[in-house]
This record gives sequence, structure tokens and C-alpha cells, in this order.
Amino acid sequence: MSADFADPAITADADLGYWLDPTAATNFTGHHQLWIWLRAAPTQRHYDPEQVECHVLTYGGFSESLTLHHPWVRSPHYRVCIGGINLNDRKQRRLHFYTFGGELTVEETAAGATLCRFVSPAPILALSEQNPLTTIFVEEVAATLASERAAWDVQQRQGDFDVLLGAASPLALYCICLRATAEHLRPLRGDVSAPEHQLVHFAEREWARLAQQDGCAAAPATLVELLVEGQTAHLNSSRTGPL
Repeated sequence: MSADFADPAITADADLGYWLDPTAATNFTGHHQLWIWLRAAPTQRHYDPEQVECHVLTYGGFSESLTLHHPWVRSPHYRVCIGGINLNDRKQRRLHFYTFGGELTVEETAAGATLCRFVSPAPILALSEQNPLTTIFVEEVAATLASERAAWDVQQRQGDFDVLLGAASPLALYCICLRATAEHLRPLRGDVSAPEHQLVHFAEREWARLAQQDGCAAAPATLVELLVEGQTAHLNSSRTGPL
């Protein structure tokens, strides 16, 4: 299926369908790179994706759906938005990943394949039925986004929520979602063997680890605060820009 935890010196012409970098010990911890190969015909030797779906920023700063296929003749560079990265093959077998944002580069390899490279400073999560914790975490992230979007609208704040969200730091978004997940599930975790209890433990441990590395220490407590910071920075840069 993939070369998960394989040699990091993987080449662009590797005979793979997709590859996750080996920086993480488990899929739940996440990875910082996801490479996907799209080819004219299936190899029949591994999972052969035909399409990749994700959301990217437009030049106007808005989020739009993007479907990647082979061959690729559009732009080779994109800013990826927080959300799903979904793979689909000719038999309609789908694989799902989740990103907090990052960069996407699309290139043609020497062997003629289309290589899609997703890179992010925040973990890229592999979603599967075998690892329900990632699914619960992503559901918590979705709930956090919905709650904060509603708060933004009720408070009638300046700036478009989705535009500011797309411009936000992926690592800061990850840290905020870790904190929100722990705060929401902590009163509900109950049985120590329950997935929610395990997720709270992970979120607290992961946030503390990143805080020691200054990854989470500087992140605002809430998403609204992060977006307000982004809006303020944008306004200040506009005022001090060239006349």
C-alpha cells in the first residue's frame, strides 16, 4: 500500500501509490509529508490512486475544492487549507488523510507520473477504521471550527472567517485544536479504557511536548484569537505598505 516508515531518502520515481514520511512512530501522531503518485494506468502492484481531492487557497484568499489527476497542466504550487485529503482509485476505493494546512507541489517525474507532494509543519493524519482515535480527533476539530465560526459571526467581527483561517499557521491551528479537544472531552472521558480518555491523554501530552519546543507556547488559546491576530497583522501591513 505505502512505504510508511520507510527510508526517508525516497525518490520521486519510487514504485508506490503513496508515501508518508517516517517522522512519526504511529499514524495517530501524524506525519509531515504525504507523497502521492498519479499515473496514466494502474501498476497493479499496489494501491493506484487516480484522483486526489483537497481544498486550496485561491488568489483571492478563499478556499476552493481541487481535484488532482494525471496529467496535470495547471499550477504546480498551492497553499493547502485545513481539511481532508482524499484519494480515490479506479475501483472507487478511497483513502482519507487530514491536514491542518501546508503546501502542495505538483510535478511530473522522470518516469512520466504526476507526483503530488503535501508538506506541513503540523501533522498530516492518516484516517482509518483501525485507528478510531484519529477519527474522533478530526470530529473534534470539525466541531471546534464550527463553534468558532459561529462565535465569529455572532460577534460580527471584521474579516472573512474562511480567508483568515486559510492564512493561519497550520501548527498554531493544530495546537488550538489540541487544547479545545482536551477541554471538551476531559469532563466526559469516564472509563480510562475509553477512546475519549486516550484522546485527552494524547492531546495534553502532545500540547505539552510542542509547548516545550515553542510550537504551542506562543499559540493563542482560541481560534477566534488567532484569527483576530491575523486580521490585525494584515491591517498593519496594509497601513505600512508602499504608497
